[in-house]
Amino acid sequence: MGDDLLTHVGRRVRLYRKMKNLNVEELAAIIHKSKATISKYEAGKISIDINTLFDIANALNITIYQLLDCQLKKESAPSFIINPFANTNLLYFYFYDGRKKRILKSIIKLNDNDFLGKIEATLYMNINSPKDCDKCECLYFGYMKPFDIITSFVLENQSTSLEQITICMINPMKKFESATGLMSGISDYPLAPASVKVLISKKPLLSDTKLNEYLIITRDELKKIKSINMYTVDSVFF
Repeated sequence: MGDDLLTHVGRRVRLYRKMKNLNVEELAAIIHKSKATISKYEAGKISIDINTLFDIANALNITIYQLLDCQLKKESAPSFIINPFANTNLLYFYFYDGRKKRILKSIIKLNDNDFLGKIEATLYMNINSPKDCDKCECLYFGYMKPFDIITSFVLENQSTSLEQITICMINPMKKFESATGLMSGISDYPLAPASVKVLISKKPLLSDTKLNEYLIITRDELKKIKSINMYTVDSVFF
């Protein structure tokens, strides 16, 4: 686990550094380390002492938990945090972007933070492959808040705190693989508050006509919006 942990933490340092638009030399200057040392940290070649880990987190304006968000194998009593996705820690996230005329594929990784008693959520927005999440267009971090009926996510853009998004959905329960929900945040083009229908799944889905039908706003939904002056998403499980 030691080498795996070093590699994981190093990759997280590199990911958040890039999202904060810092190069290796700039981060090294902030925490008073050499450029070569930072490169070794990110490559997982040397361990990072706890003081330096806090220094890196402060320099990147993140919490130390965001660098340590890996699941450890537990031999003790199981966590009492309830995961409404039947203990799945990897979720596939889809929505249709009308500006780009295509479905955007994303990944949500969950991590049980027993120390804080919360489920951390990292959203890798717009990826080409689930195996290479670090090459995402945007990175969001926050928490998943499960309740008896509703599950919600509150996430912040790691490149700019200007944007925070919320995702709300009816709990999928354990017998469903996928469910629809609503994501609200700030659109960059045009710059305005926006909401979009999303689909969260425990398994990867094909971008086919059927998936488009679930994600594109229908005429009936437009009529409903005009009728009640409110955008609501009907819960669909499958």
